Amino acid sequence: MCHHCGRSQHGMMFRVAKGQSTVRLCVRDAILYPPWIRNAVKTAIVVGTMLALINHGDAYWVKPWSAGLSLKTALTYCVPFAVSMLGALTASRINL
Repeated sequence: MCHHCGRSQHGMMFRVAKGQSTVRLCVRDAILYPPWIRNAVKTAIVVGTMLALINHGDAYWVKPWSAGLSLKTALTYCVPFAVSMLGALTASRINL
């Protein structure tokens, strides 16, 4: 049973820390778990900035901004965010 929403889950459950104890969350509530989102955003900012500069650095100063460059830059930040969230979910998954 999910600690946050109370739904009984027959599928995946995730174990997260709440104070001194651990609780179980369903997939939806685990994805929206604020500490994991904060950590993923911090990771995306640091790693995404490094990747953006490595992959597109010359285009930022030499070429004019285009829609394609904006899309590539946004995706560059999405990748480390997704990897961080997937890592947190994988590490906390409870096999039922």
